Amino acid sequence: MALLDTPRRLQLDNISEDNRDDFRVMAELYNYFIEQVTNTVNGQLSYENDTKQLVTVDVTVDATGKPILGGSFSANQGMVGHKVLRADNLTNTAVYPTSAPFMTFTASNSGNGIYNIQNITGLPANNKFRLLIELIPN
Repeated sequence: MALLDTPRRLQLDNISEDNRDDFRVMAELYNYFIEQVTNTVNGQLSYENDTKQLVTVDVTVDATGKPILGGSFSANQGMVGHKVLRADNLTNTAVYPTSAPFMTFTASNSGNGIYNIQNITGLPANNKFRLLIELIPN
């Protein structure tokens, strides 16, 4: 993927004295914003400076997808969605998910950032899986 060229920075050199104070404020905001956008587009966005969160959950489900071992995780409050990025079978490495895992979860009533998994599709029953999950905030 091609990198985005850094646009020219706004500078005070060609601005009359009468307009410099106003232009200085605008230039500082613009230059900072353009630097952030360029860095993001050029691949410098990471989980440290993004609002998404990664969590790891060990869980075993029954034949209906209901967790029988594990089934909760701690995360920032206000999560509205997720993507399961990885599912490793810890019981039998020759048994794989039957489809892309998808889960439903609810926040605990205590408001402490604990989420309870209600159901997970795509995982064979009675096999312990370690799921790497990307959580999407409000």
